[in-house]
Amino acid sequence: MRGYILLKLKGNHTQDEIWDLIQSIEEIKDIEYVSHIIGLYDFIATVDTHSTLDAVAESFRKQSIFDQVITLKENNIFKKHRELKGLTLLEKLR
Repeated sequence: MRGYILLKLKGNHTQDEIWDLIQSIEEIKDIEYVSHIIGLYDFIATVDTHSTLDAVAESFRKQSIFDQVITLKENNIFKKHRELKGLTLLEKLR
């Protein structure tokens, strides 16, 4: 399962605290990458798991530092389309 998790922190945090948090989030199993973002949420984490996205999100929900944890599941219906599109581009390079 591939997807994303939006994270909103409780309260205000210093840049050093945010940097430490990014590093700790990236150490969580199945988290590929995390970005500090500007907007309604503070972070977006890219997830690739053999489990469920909700199981990964639960590790954030258990932490009192997060106010909101939202999951966004990638729609795999178009995966085949992307693969075929990539093959078409390769054919054009020949």
